[in-house]
Amino acid sequence: MSEAYHSARPTPFKAKPKPKPKGLIRPGFLKGAAPVAPEPDPPPPSKLMAGRPFSAPGWAQVPSPTTHLELERDPEAVRFKLDSQSAYTFGRVPSLVDICPSDHASISRQHAAIVHGAPPHMRSLSVELVIIDLGSANGTFVGSPPNLANAVKLTPFEPAPLFEGSHVRFGESSRLFVVRGVGGSDGKTGHIGGASAVQPDETSASSAASSTAASAAASAATASSSAATASSSAATASS
Repeated sequence: MSEAYHSARPTPFKAKPKPKPKGLIRPGFLKGAAPVAPEPDPPPPSKLMAGRPFSAPGWAQVPSPTTHLELERDPEAVRFKLDSQSAYTFGRVPSLVDICPSDHASISRQHAAIVHGAPPHMRSLSVELVIIDLGSANGTFVGSPPNLANAVKLTPFEPAPLFEGSHVRFGESSRLFVVRGVGGSDGKTGHIGGASAVQPDETSASSAASSTAASAAASAATASSSAATASSSAATASS
């Protein structure tokens, strides 16, 4: 080998510089890095409930065996029993809800829910049944006789009380449904606006009429007896 070969020195190895990180940088990783945006606040409960299947709340109670909805203009033909579940959902699509009150286009797929029981802030009002609008597009309306024209549009996802005789309308449908049998009622006592309105009982009315007729007959008989006595006295005096 030549002398020039032995005198040559190997070239030192030089590592390639590492590339600078790109994209998101952890806070504090590099001086002057942009802070990471905070996570957004969770949506309110109403947004969480919208579009999701409704489930009975924790305060729901055992249903009353007599509670039902009936169509105002034909109660015998259309009647929805509410006696086997603590909550019932109403809407236009039968496969998504428990009860389909109508196929009217203004009724949402999941429109409203009726729940047995009441939230804690309503228990002092003797509320046993509530209705909840499930964010429907055209609203749920509740009224009480005789002021059915002043039906109130419910606030979505806020329970509203139902009483005996309350009227319910879903969306823009013309069908009015009447609440019956709340708390085992026989339909003769109606709670309207938190007060009890007692309707007259036909049996009691007929009994009262019979009693009045009997009293009138007794009075007539007494009058006849008095007249006969007076005639007898007159005849005795003349003889």
